[in-house]
Amino acid sequence: MKYILVFCLTLTSIFLQSHLRAQGFMADAVNPGRVYREMKPSDVAGSALLFENWTPARVKITHGKLITGLLVNFDVYGNKALYLNKDETFEFGDELDYIEIGFDGNGERQLFMNGFIADQFHSKTFVQVLNEGRYRLLKYVRRVLVDNKGYGSAVESKTLEQQTFYFIADNKATTPVKLSKASLEEFAGRRWEKLKGFIDANGLSLKKETDFAKALLYFSSIAQ
Repeated sequence: MKYILVFCLTLTSIFLQSHLRAQGFMADAVNPGRVYREMKPSDVAGSALLFENWTPARVKITHGKLITGLLVNFDVYGNKALYLNKDETFEFGDELDYIEIGFDGNGERQLFMNGFIADQFHSKTFVQVLNEGRYRLLKYVRRVLVDNKGYGSAVESKTLEQQTFYFIADNKATTPVKLSKASLEEFAGRRWEKLKGFIDANGLSLKKETDFAKALLYFSSIAQ
């Protein structure tokens, strides 16, 4: 009878943990953050969230656990990183090293980090990091309020408009760039010719995020 009871309790524990993971929350995984309150006015069209659907992620808490299975999203209007807890949305209460999406091979891998220094955002803003190495391409997405004016310049409606900015990070310092040959050439300086040889040999298009990031990864290897 004792062994049957232990077996039943074990099955119950496994079921509860699976149920919590299915809701995007692992028990005792994170310190409870604040309940999320959307800053977007109710009369404004468009979503403040970066992703249409909540996405499974691996989250590294600073000086803490590596958590797998949280459902996350980003409010790119109110500048907040979010997670689901029992179908309720919370802001993270912990300091985080990174949030990684697509870690399990399902979908595109995307890595988000904060702590970078730029005039366009503050150090707690999460931005996407597109490559490894000393010089990293950062992608910063935000949504801003736009007035839609009609006849006589009267405001008829308000919507959220998405804006995308790119930066090259050297450690935590950043330099604004565009996805263009001219922008990377200016940044590379005297090492441009060698970098250009790599770009041409590999048929990279610097208008594409992935190719610009590949060029930066190579640049990191020759700029030591």
